[in-house]
Amino acid sequence: MDKSPAAQALLSLAKENAGRTKAARLREVFDEIETAQRAGVSNAKIVETLNEQGFDLTLKTFETMLYRIRKKQRQATASPAGRSHDKPTPPTPSAVRETGATKPKRFTHDASAGTPDSDLLS
Repeated sequence: MDKSPAAQALLSLAKENAGRTKAARLREVFDEIETAQRAGVSNAKIVETLNEQGFDLTLKTFETMLYRIRKKQRQATASPAGRSHDKPTPPTPSAVRETGATKPKRFTHDASAGTPDSDLLS
């Protein structure tokens, strides 16, 4: 069954370079970029090849865009349901009692014991 003309028009828009951001187009070939990098191809050569295909990127823009794509992917895989910004909860008092953990002792100065300077002078 053929797709409707509207569906075909939308698919062609998704595949055309015009009207799409550089970032969207770069995300589309991201896996191939990483494959080339793992094979030892320099970023400059990758940018040159992408520009031959109509990307119009500088090396700095390319590297910044890759950084952002990777960061977004890490966030997507590391934070189920957007919980990456939650702070860890402190242990409950019952958990502290069960583990035998205690608060660190605080240093207090005993004024009647004299000062360190007076001990040195004797």
